[in-house]
Amino acid sequence: MRTPFEYIPRLRPEIATVLSGIEKIHADGLTSLEEYLNSYLKRVDNFNDVQSSYSAHLLSTDKARQLNEKTSAIKEALTLVKQLRGDAKVIQERTETEAIDQQELEVAKLQDEINTLESTPAITEEAIEALATVRQSMEAVREEFKNFKWRL
Repeated sequence: MRTPFEYIPRLRPEIATVLSGIEKIHADGLTSLEEYLNSYLKRVDNFNDVQSSYSAHLLSTDKARQLNEKTSAIKEALTLVKQLRGDAKVIQERTETEAIDQQELEVAKLQDEINTLESTPAITEEAIEALATVRQSMEAVREEFKNFKWRL
């Protein structure tokens, strides 16, 4: 079973315990293994940092689509508000006034969503490809680590 890169930093105490146990049995010869492990853990930390920095970003195409949907929904809601206001003047029914208020709340909610979408940075295709390349490299290092020759 493979441990996801996000969980590897949590294994540091167990790694230290294992190395300590090995060191008690073989006082010398752990330097290369420790250096390899430390290098691997630093690379995992760097990968996790980069990946987490992109986790809040939206794909630019998704962002554009969502902005268009929200903008269209606002236009529809405003059209309905205008229509309901005209009807309210004619009939003056309370239910229509409540519907207007509901539509105005919907417009405010959608505007908040648009503001959130506009302030969310978009992840580029290049960044996605770079992350995939780094992930593949990390997978290869993990495989190398599995095949590490212990010199005890």
